[in-house]
Amino acid sequence: MCRRACAQARRAVDTSLSSFVGHTRDMAAIIDQLRQVRLLTLTGAGGVGKTRLAAAVATSLSQEYGDGTWLCELAPIREAAAVEESLLTALGIKQQQGATVMQSLLNVLRGRRLLLILDNCEHVIDTVSHLAQAIVSSCPAVTVLATSRQPLNIEGEQRWPVEPLSVVAPGGAEAPDGAAGHKPAAAAEPAAAVRLFRDRAASADPAFDGSSAEAIAEICERLDGVPLAIELAAARVPALGTDELRRRLDDRFRLLTAGPRTDPRHRSLSAVVDWSYDLLSDEEQIVFSRLSVFAGSFTLDAAEQVCCSGSIERGSVAVLVAGLVDASMLVRDRTGTAGDRLRLLETLRQYAAERLAAHGDTDLLRHRFAEYYAGLAETAEPQIRGPDEAAWVSRLDDELDNLRAAHQHAIGADDVELALRLPAALHYYAFFRLRDEVHGWAEASLALTGDRWHRLLAQVQGAAAERAGHHGDLHRAIGLAERGLAAARDPLSKIRPLETLAVVALYEGRLDDCFGYAREALEVTVPAHEHYNTAFAYLHQVLSCIYGGDRPAARRLMSKVQEAAELCGNPTHLAWTAYCRGELLSAEDADAALARFEDAVAIADTVRNSFTAGVARVSIGTLRSRHGDTGDALRSFHEVIEHWYRVNDWVHQWTTLRNLIDLFARLEANLDAAVLYGAVVHPRTGATAFGADQERMSAVASSLRKAIGDDDFEAAVARGGQLSDDQAVGYALHGIERALQG
Repeated sequence: MCRRACAQARRAVDTSLSSFVGHTRDMAAIIDQLRQVRLLTLTGAGGVGKTRLAAAVATSLSQEYGDGTWLCELAPIREAAAVEESLLTALGIKQQQGATVMQSLLNVLRGRRLLLILDNCEHVIDTVSHLAQAIVSSCPAVTVLATSRQPLNIEGEQRWPVEPLSVVAPGGAEAPDGAAGHKPAAAAEPAAAVRLFRDRAASADPAFDGSSAEAIAEICERLDGVPLAIELAAARVPALGTDELRRRLDDRFRLLTAGPRTDPRHRSLSAVVDWSYDLLSDEEQIVFSRLSVFAGSFTLDAAEQVCCSGSIERGSVAVLVAGLVDASMLVRDRTGTAGDRLRLLETLRQYAAERLAAHGDTDLLRHRFAEYYAGLAETAEPQIRGPDEAAWVSRLDDELDNLRAAHQHAIGADDVELALRLPAALHYYAFFRLRDEVHGWAEASLALTGDRWHRLLAQVQGAAAERAGHHGDLHRAIGLAERGLAAARDPLSKIRPLETLAVVALYEGRLDDCFGYAREALEVTVPAHEHYNTAFAYLHQVLSCIYGGDRPAARRLMSKVQEAAELCGNPTHLAWTAYCRGELLSAEDADAALARFEDAVAIADTVRNSFTAGVARVSIGTLRSRHGDTGDALRSFHEVIEHWYRVNDWVHQWTTLRNLIDLFARLEANLDAAVLYGAVVHPRTGATAFGADQERMSAVASSLRKAIGDDDFEAAVARGGQLSDDQAVGYALHGIERALQG
């Protein structure tokens, strides 16, 4: 290489005319790596920004290499034999007389200090691997930076996976608006993907002002933060605007076709994926297309069971999946709570789905997929009720997207058996995690059955009844549970309907009925050694005794709750045991009761049991408010009110608001208390106060009348009665803020 060529070296890597946005942390880490290793390969999916990142790195390091930074673009090369000659040309080297091309390269590079970028290696990977190995072995002052959709797999190679740009703003995602219209503080700066979209859209359309923040964020998220896809989308802003662009992204392969004319691979989104897909083996292409049935991330075991059929044997799936990961067509997802998983970027998933449809295999694979996840739910069901609840809750949380897709397939295929299996198996997972959506699947499945009887009908009607109860529709909950009881043709099928009837009776203050339904459940669960449901039944009996004022009877039954909870070893029931002990102690030892309630929250949180934790937090706030700790009590109420609103549980919301009224009255926030009283006692709420609660509400109403006068009290109650449910929650939260501000 002549010295004049060396002098021109710093201009050998072309820097783009457009700005470099995102990957700044990658860039700093890669620079650090290149100061320590001789061969680094940037891997990642097509369009993720490997080339742009490599060029930016080279520009930053240009002063550190005396003989410059050099780029060899391999994308245009079609024959492996042309790779060495292409590098010779890129470096401005002439083949030496009597030497091969490789010998000529090594002779010139030996002793030179330079950074060599080998860009887009994947389609000539074998040849590039041998070439890179020879260079780093023979030329000690040459550093090689490769970009490829798969690694070179040679000795001394350090890999750096280039991930899509973040779609979450620094410091975490912005939470949705609170129930009362409160918004959290905006992030200091937008996510990298959003910044890239705004930059490119402004370049394409001078009138673009970036004001459609919600649409832009959704576009970037649906495009997985892939820079090329975002740039192609931004190029459509002048014609479509952001809202229309967002609406049309389901047809992204026809929409995103405005790439640079100078690079055929990046001219359209489809071309980017075509390039990678064509490099796969036939078997890899088959597995890739079959993986499109997964709606979210998935385990290797799931891939093996769903994808093996025809020419693809189960034993070969793991190897083929590994090949797809190496080819950057499949990525590892480390965001799950139960270990590493795999996922397709959404753009690749849509592309794979089109290939699967072209093969005519979509219905078959979707059915295999749905069967697998119904089986997983049924495997998880007894585990959720045992000591390993936490691990299985995490697993089901990770699988929620796939479980949803499985149920949607069952509904769409009119497959009653499959549709019922999922909500039947997921009942206790959904019930205590307040997964309203999953209990909604029960309702959709019941609509599919019509008047037909099914072995799972009683269980699914019990799940649908629980959902209606949480929503505050207690009359409908009773009807569904009674139909479930009538549909039960074996004793165990009666358990869930009886549990629901006991719960609703407790909500309505029919304490003798609650005790009786629990007794009927015990007649089934005790002989069957169903310790989980036995604990549930005794729990209802204890609470009915406590709320009815018979604490001695409740104490006698507590040993039964404790025994059943310990026999099943289930954290949820251990949390309920702590909660019941707190209720027993609340009238005589506030500090001890508070400790038991906090135990209940701590145990429930370990298994994401937001229902039990929420109930205990209401008791914590109520107990604090009655013993003078008003600041902490107000903050506790604020937290739990938002919690019930978020999960759509109105039965417990109205109970919480009743307790808040009492606290407002204690703080002499009389107008807020009276308005909220009017909202809570309105007949539409179905929020029945009974026992001590009813006495306390009557006493509060009487004290408020005296404090503000009959006319003002009646006007405030009328105002509260005109509030919608959402408005009542918002009013309560604003009232808490006013009270905290004094």
